[in-house]
Amino acid sequence: MNPNFLLLLDTSGSMYGDKIAGLNLVVENLLEGFGSLALPEVPQMAVITFGGTPKVQPFTPINQITTGWEAGGKTHLSEAIKTAATLATDETITLIVTDSISTDRGKAKLKGQVYGIGIGYDADIELLETLTTSPQHIFPPVEAEYLPGYWYKTHCT
Repeated sequence: MNPNFLLLLDTSGSMYGDKIAGLNLVVENLLEGFGSLALPEVPQMAVITFGGTPKVQPFTPINQITTGWEAGGKTHLSEAIKTAATLATDETITLIVTDSISTDRGKAKLKGQVYGIGIGYDADIELLETLTTSPQHIFPPVEAEYLPGYWYKTHCT
């Protein structure tokens, strides 16, 4: 059985320009990485964007996820984490993609395994470390396409 995947995507105003382009590229590469795996069933993914009030795209087949997010609004990270906590289970793999420049500080822990990708030279990696399961769960944006293979080796075999 495939685990469910949950993306928390920072689409706030601090992500404007190159950062939001980088976030979209990270998700595109992540989806390509899933597409390159020979899986017995299509994994499910939910997406929570947080630029203003968090918006939820419920769990759907991963091959139906689209990109093209735009930046705007405040970074309501703690609200996004609270929203994610209602969806995550012990089997969920969560990826937070953010510059971590937050108007609030989310400290709640999520169930399952939590990974992070910091976007931008000014990404607050220390904050991201407090949100992930382990400091080793933080990856640079260029490794996004390899994460699905890594996840399946470490969590599904």
